Amino acid sequence: MKKIMFKSFLISGLMVGLIFTSCKKDDNGGSTNNPNDPSNVAKANLVAYFPFDGNGNEQVSGMAPTTTTAKVKFVTGQKGQAYQGDSLAYMLYTLPGTSKLTNLHGFTLSLWVKAPKIPNSVPPVPAFFQLNGTGDPVWGNLSFGQERLDADSLNLHFQFYKDNVTWNHQHIVYSNPSFPAATWMYFTFTYDSLTSKFNIYVKGQKINLPAGTMNRTDNDPTAGGLPLGSLAFKGITQATIGTWWDLATGGATVQAQNPWMGYFKGQMDELRIYNRALTDAEVTTLYNDEVSTLNP
Repeated sequence: MKKIMFKSFLISGLMVGLIFTSCKKDDNGGSTNNPNDPSNVAKANLVAYFPFDGNGNEQVSGMAPTTTTAKVKFVTGQKGQAYQGDSLAYMLYTLPGTSKLTNLHGFTLSLWVKAPKIPNSVPPVPAFFQLNGTGDPVWGNLSFGQERLDADSLNLHFQFYKDNVTWNHQHIVYSNPSFPAATWMYFTFTYDSLTSKFNIYVKGQKINLPAGTMNRTDNDPTAGGLPLGSLAFKGITQATIGTWWDLATGGATVQAQNPWMGYFKGQMDELRIYNRALTDAEVTTLYNDEVSTLNP
């Protein structure tokens, strides 16, 4: 009887051990059974995830950068390691034809970022992330970067594209005193194709944007513009992290022609892109889960 009881106890202990092992964090940074893993939020809509843990590999599709310049570094970040930018630092990706980044009708982009102040006297401004295409070598289909500002806060610049409308390149430049420079901040940006609204969240909370910034139209609203609706990207073949696509592919010649273009010299971590706008509740959960899994 004692032998039978001992064997039963041993088997039960092994089963419990296996259960706990299965809930450990995935070594590749993907979603797990851990209820606080941020990658479990809207998992079916997560189309790109860059953890920056020692390399620029994207975890959802397994895509690796085509080019990583020698100036790119990976340093201690908010979770594991983070991308550290510098002059001439960037990563260039050639997207496979099956990449879901090429067909975003709406989106969410979230990341930790620690960006330096760029005063008006310093002309080069960086792109943090960009999808090329549209036949426009400067703006492409989606660009997220920074503009100059003398205040000690970030002046963020977002641009995204819809083909065959008058205002095909949607530009949004926005600054807020709650966006301090040189400080780790968690941003989430969404564009909802159903409501035609663009939103910014800081630490999981929605910013109260002016109506003209939030509501996106296909033309000047004073001229009878209609809600923008679903985006329609065009001609995406590559993506960049750390600088503008045109600068990454054209180098010094492009910068001589466009001296305002520069390289991101700060840090970014845990970059995620979704193919729809997350809800307010999902954004809050994503932030809370991020905070719960930060470096000790």
